[in-house]
Amino acid sequence: MAMPSLAAETFNVLSPDGATPHRSALDVALEINLGIPVDGLDHVRSYTGLSAADILVVAQTSASTLKRRRREDARLPATVADALFRLVQVFRQAERVLGSREKAREWLLTPSRALNHHRPLALLASTPGTRVVEAELASIEHGFLA
Repeated sequence: MAMPSLAAETFNVLSPDGATPHRSALDVALEINLGIPVDGLDHVRSYTGLSAADILVVAQTSASTLKRRRREDARLPATVADALFRLVQVFRQAERVLGSREKAREWLLTPSRALNHHRPLALLASTPGTRVVEAELASIEHGFLA
């Protein structure tokens, strides 16, 4: 029995209903490109315990846009799906490195001296910012606390 890819495990947080556990990383990329249902944001909120406002900052969309898409039963566009995917990916990394969801959430919300006093969560709105946060988590994992 094949193990699901890390990308599939992350994507299953965004879309747990009817999710295929053996999805390849390519399948995940193609699904992200199509966008995801609006309730994907709700799944992220439930998994991470982050506020809707914090998640919307990372997704770079507004509450009114989300409300309109929900009312129209429209999908979230690929850019928002990608941002949510990055958020869950980093959250899962923080959870693994720090030992719990609560510690991961707290770390993402707390300004970090190593990140020039920015909250790690705020940096996740861009791919370069996400890479900086991932590198900081790798430093923590390897014992280089700032």
